[in-house]
Amino acid sequence: DLNNYIETFLVLEFNMENIISYAKNELHSMNEKEFNTVDSLILSQISYVILDNLVGCINSNRVPATFKDLLKAEFFHKMFDTIPYGDLTKELLFYVSSNPRFRDIRINYHLSKIDSFSEKQFSATTFILNNSTAYIAFRGTDYSIVGWKEDFNLAFTTPVPSHNEGAEYVNTIANLIPHDLYIGGHSKGGNIAVYAAMNCNYRVKPRIKKIFSHDGPGFRKEIIESDAFNEIKDKINKTLPQSSLIGMLLENHEEYHVVKSNKFGGLRQHDPFSWEIVDSDFNYLEKISYGSKYTSDTLNNWLSNICDEKRRLFIDGLFDIFTCTKSQSFIEISQNWKNNIPIIFNALKNMDNEVKSMIIELFKELSTFYIKSLTHHDKENMTSFKDNLISHLSNNN
Repeated sequence: DLNNYIETFLVLEFNMENIISYAKNELHSMNEKEFNTVDSLILSQISYVILDNLVGCINSNRVPATFKDLLKAEFFHKMFDTIPYGDLTKELLFYVSSNPRFRDIRINYHLSKIDSFSEKQFSATTFILNNSTAYIAFRGTDYSIVGWKEDFNLAFTTPVPSHNEGAEYVNTIANLIPHDLYIGGHSKGGNIAVYAAMNCNYRVKPRIKKIFSHDGPGFRKEIIESDAFNEIKDKINKTLPQSSLIGMLLENHEEYHVVKSNKFGGLRQHDPFSWEIVDSDFNYLEKISYGSKYTSDTLNNWLSNICDEKRRLFIDGLFDIFTCTKSQSFIEISQNWKNNIPIIFNALKNMDNEVKSMIIELFKELSTFYIKSLTHHDKENMTSFKDNLISHLSNNN
């Protein structure tokens, strides 16, 4: 019956192995077992941690840090509370800090930039794995409004500012260290990794061993068909959960591997902690789900029938609504929701009804994603904000 099904599902979910399990149990050093796609996802998630002033940056004389150097309780609030899946990432850090596979990795050359004027949210960190190889991790989208705006800008322009920053960062790191390079990231970070590998210095490209994109968006058609993409496409390892939404956006002529997630829905499966692992590797499936393919095909067809200028106007209009609150992040908007709802409503009320309806539906999806991944003390604010905004808009539509 239904109760037995639910109980069985909860037991399976609880016992599922994920990247935390891997960080507990995979004890072979990088010299004993080659760097792989699960390692890449772990370091990609660690790259979300706020590392400012904790590790060396470019042009600093700071000694590289190790994971155990990050275990400073007085910094935890800043390091984890404003990042996706903060509590789980903190747990992950504890395990990699004690694991012989990760504990001797040196962390250096951290760079983080956010620029509202150029609509750029960029961060990268270099993990020196051993004497011969290093991993460059590009951070995906955080909770900042600027970060999400840059993601949406991918729909009508390439490169976005973080693309150029990524290529420049790879060139800089290649000049600073002699190692062969792995490059990767989760979400937008995976997209940046592919673009950076395409456009870095031609002398650097042979040193790139593999490029990892974990549920990263695709590219516009002209990028996919370019010589630069064809030059590196065989090095790309793209992984998607079975109901991927983010990773199936735009043109996807990259080959990809489908990973089983224990969550339902494309945005919820974007959570890297939901990706199942079996025998120290992902639990792979044969193909993407029908629902994911249908949704992505519908969305991509819709985008292909809208000119770049109309895409830009829609996206600019959407984010003008959020920036009019003078907030820097969606967390800030939700924390002051009583004041921000009237501001957002005033920005929306003169919009075309069709556009307004699309924005409301999009906001429902994004806010649900945020609530699932926020730390516990922000969930109540975001839930109240979402419910009150939707109610307010529905009553006045």
